[in-house]
Amino acid sequence: DLHRRRHSFPTRRSSDLLDLTNPGTSASARAWVRRTNGTGNAGLGWETAPIITRYVPAQGRQFIMARGGGGPYSMQWFDPTTNTWTTGSGTGFSYPEAQTDGGDPTNGALIYCEGRDLLVAAYRSSGNLVLQYANVASGVSQPSVAGSATLSSALAIPVQWGAITWCEDSQRILVFGVTSNTDKVYEIEIPATLSDTWTVTSHTLAGGATIVPQPKGVWGKSCEYNPLTKCCVFFQSGLAENPTADQVTVYRPRNT
Repeated sequence: DLHRRRHSFPTRRSSDLLDLTNPGTSASARAWVRRTNGTGNAGLGWETAPIITRYVPAQGRQFIMARGGGGPYSMQWFDPTTNTWTTGSGTGFSYPEAQTDGGDPTNGALIYCEGRDLLVAAYRSSGNLVLQYANVASGVSQPSVAGSATLSSALAIPVQWGAITWCEDSQRILVFGVTSNTDKVYEIEIPATLSDTWTVTSHTLAGGATIVPQPKGVWGKSCEYNPLTKCCVFFQSGLAENPTADQVTVYRPRNT
C-alpha cells in the first residue's frame, strides 16, 4: 500500500534531546534538554558532517557514523547515561572513505536490526549499495565490524541516498530508490550465517506507483518502519534550503 500527502513542516533542526523517559512527568515539565556541548575523544566537528546516528536499546548507546578522518576507523557512540562521546576499541565502519564517491558526502544510513542484534551501515561505493555489520547484543561491550554482506544481486543507488530501513515484522531490510527502479521495493534477507549470501528480492509497487527519494531529502532517520502502524514513513524533502511543502510517503511492507 502506498499513500502520499503534502504538508508544510518547520525546517529547523536541533541536536538537543527531548527527555521523555518518565511518562508520568507533567506536560508542562517536558522540555528540550541539551545533553552535552562537547565531543570528547570522538573528535567530531563540522568537517565530519553529515554525522549519521542510530540508537541501539540493547546497548543503551547512540552509535555514530561520520565522514572524514583516516583509517583504520573506530566504533564511536554517545552514552546518554554519562553524557559522553566514546571512541571504542572495535573497528568502525568504512563509511568515511566511501563518502567522496560521486563527489557528495550526503549519503548513507545506520539501521538497527532488532531481533538479529546487528547494527548495519549502508552506503554507496562504486555506485552500488554496501552493507557492513556489527554485533551489538547487550553483552558486547566493544562492538566491532564483523564483515560486509555478500548480496545475491548488486543494487545501484544514487548519490545523496539513504532510503533503507529494517522491518522487524518481516525480518527484512527494505531498500527504496534503487537507480532506474523506483517502482520497486527491494527486500534483503539476513542469513543465519552472516558470511553466507544475503538474498535480495523485489516487488513492483501497485498501480504504477513509485518511491523517489529526493536529493538530500532521505537520510537514515527519515525512512523508518513503525511496528505499531506497520508502515514506513518517508519525509522526503524537509530541508532548510527547501522552503516548499514536504512530501510524505507511507508504505506498508508485504507480510506485515
